[in-house]
Order: sequence, then C-alpha cells, then structure tokens
Amino acid sequence: MASHPLGPNGRFVDLFLDRVSAMTPADVDAAVVSWRESQHAPRDWAAAEEAAATALVRTERGEAAWTLQDRIHAVVCGPQWARQRAAGLGALRSAVTAEYLVASAALALLVADVLPPRHLARLYAPFLASVPLAEISAVSAPTSLAANDA
Repeated sequence: MASHPLGPNGRFVDLFLDRVSAMTPADVDAAVVSWRESQHAPRDWAAAEEAAATALVRTERGEAAWTLQDRIHAVVCGPQWARQRAAGLGALRSAVTAEYLVASAALALLVADVLPPRHLARLYAPFLASVPLAEISAVSAPTSLAANDA
C-alpha cells in the first residue's frame, strides 16, 4: 500500500479539504463567526496551535505541512470559492480569517494521531457544524478524531 504524501492522516485531510471546497458562503461565514465567538479564551486557541506545531516537528511532517498550505490556498483561491465569492463570499467578515481557520483545522488533522484530543477539538471546532468529525473519521480514524466529535 502506497503511503499518502501528507502522511498517515492524509486521507482525513483530503476529505476535509474536499468538504471545505464545497462549503457555501453561509457555511464559511458560520465557521468564522463560531471562531470569533469562541475567542473568550484565546489562550486555549494559542495553546492548541502550539501543540499542533510541536506535534508537526515531533512527527517530522514539515514538508507535508508546506504541501498542505499550498493545497489550502488552492482551495480558497480555486474555482469553487471564486464562484461563491461572486455569490456572497466577498461579504464574509474576513476571507483571510476563513483561510486561516481552514489551515488550522487541516494542520490539526495532519497531526491528529499525536495531537492531544482537546487541542484537536479546539482547532477543528469552527467546522464541526459543516464538516462533522464523524464524517472525516468514518474512514477508520485515529482514536483522537473519533473522540472529538462532540
């Protein structure tokens, strides 16, 4: 069996990006609003980002992270989101924030096998309503994915 270019969690990242690329402007806006409303504890978000960065270094998935960053930007700048911008995505509170949130959630998935569950939950939270972890983890996910779909 060939390994995935993004590592052992690549298929989860692929599924997430497929779902994100098809999100409606309202879904993307809801993710941004959800994240902004959750910032009453910004240290939790920062701690989760630090944990994901540490996991990335520990697993030596830096090259995968660069590949992932390029893919995320392609999704956000791609034809599906371009059509949506014309239909209202431009009215988002911040399209840049949406890209940042997609990147944060995708990175958490990239290292989900070693990321503490609370940090995975925090970084993925803005997308739970639109892209439930149960849908991502349906392809035999690491325990941390299945445990965080609450």
